[in-house]
Amino acid sequence: SIIQELGSQEFPRVKIGVGAKPNPQQDLADWVLSGFQPADLKALNSALPHAADAALCIIEKGVPEAANRYNGFRP
Repeated sequence: SIIQELGSQEFPRVKIGVGAKPNPQQDLADWVLSGFQPADLKALNSALPHAADAALCIIEKGVPEAANRYNGFRP
């Protein structure tokens, strides 16, 4: 775990949305950490290049600029 290694939760993250839980009773952590469903792979493949661009933007221009460019982005 990155949090365990750093001893902190204070680091920038690039997140890709996983959509709504298929079952409201399902534990959120289990849903977020589960594998992608086959139907979601097309959206994931479309989102990954943008996530990589966001990570590079964080490094090159900082978190605020990356947030302005990529938060809420939908391919």
